[in-house]
Amino acid sequence: MAAPGAAPGGPPARRFGGREKWGAVAANLVLALLAAAAVVGVLAAVPHDVTAVMLLVGYTAYAGLLTLGLAVATALADRLPVVGAGTVEGQPAVGVRARAAEWWYAVALDVGLLMLGCALLGVGLAAGGEWALWSVPIALAGAWFGVRALLAVAGRRRVEALWLTADHVVHDASWGRERVGRDQVSEVRPIKGTSYVLLRVDGPVERTLCPRWWRGADRRARPGDRTVAGTGAGTGSGRIELRCADLGHDPADLAAWVRDELGLAPGRRRTSR
Repeated sequence: MAAPGAAPGGPPARRFGGREKWGAVAANLVLALLAAAAVVGVLAAVPHDVTAVMLLVGYTAYAGLLTLGLAVATALADRLPVVGAGTVEGQPAVGVRARAAEWWYAVALDVGLLMLGCALLGVGLAAGGEWALWSVPIALAGAWFGVRALLAVAGRRRVEALWLTADHVVHDASWGRERVGRDQVSEVRPIKGTSYVLLRVDGPVERTLCPRWWRGADRRARPGDRTVAGTGAGTGSGRIELRCADLGHDPADLAAWVRDELGLAPGRRRTSR
C-alpha cells in the first residue's frame, strides 16, 4: 500500500505532543533502562557459560535496544499520520493509516522471540533429559510469535487504517481487513468516551480474517459474524470500528470527514433502499 501524502480538504490535524507524546517516550525509556539493568545484573551474577541464560540476556538486550529506538523515533515524530492519497489492491484511494512504528517494533520483538525459542530448543535437545522436555513448549511459544510476525509481513495482520476507494470503504486492523460498499454505510460518528469512530453498515461486511489463534481481541466480532472454514474469509453485518489513537485526527473530525466523503448528513442515518 502506498504511503499517503497530504490531501487537501482533509480533516484538521491534531497536535502530537504533550503528555501523549512525551509520556510514551518516557515509558519506553524506562523499559529500555530496566532491560539494561537486567542485562548488567545477570551478567554480573551468572557465569557466562550458562548458555540458556546468556540467550535470555541476549534477547533482553535486543528488546531493550528496540525499545530505545522506538523512544527516539517517537521523540523525533512531529505529527501522527493524516488523511492522504494511497492505493488499496492497486485501486486509487484516499484515507489514513496509523503510525507504523509501534507495529514494526512488535514485529521485531516477535522475530526475536522466534529466534530465542529456536535457540533454546537447540540447547535443550543438545543437553537431553529434562532440558529437552522443557525446551519443546518454549520452542512452540517462539513459533507462535514467528507465525504472528509472518502474518504481519504477509499482510494478514495490518496496521489500523481506513480507506475510501471509488466503490468501497476498506478498514484494516490487526485481525485482518473488512470491506463494504460506500452506499452500505448509513451512519458515521465518534464513539463517546473512546478513541473509536463507528461506521454503521446496512447489509453484509466482507472480511478477510487472520487465523483464529493470531487474531487477538478486537472490537469487530459481533453475534452473527462467521468465518468461512479454511479460507479466512468471512461475512458479518452491523458496524465497523476504527481506532484513532495513533492517527493524526480527532475521532469527531475524522467522522465528519468520512460523512462528507460519503454524502451523509450529520446526525442522520442513510435509509436503506
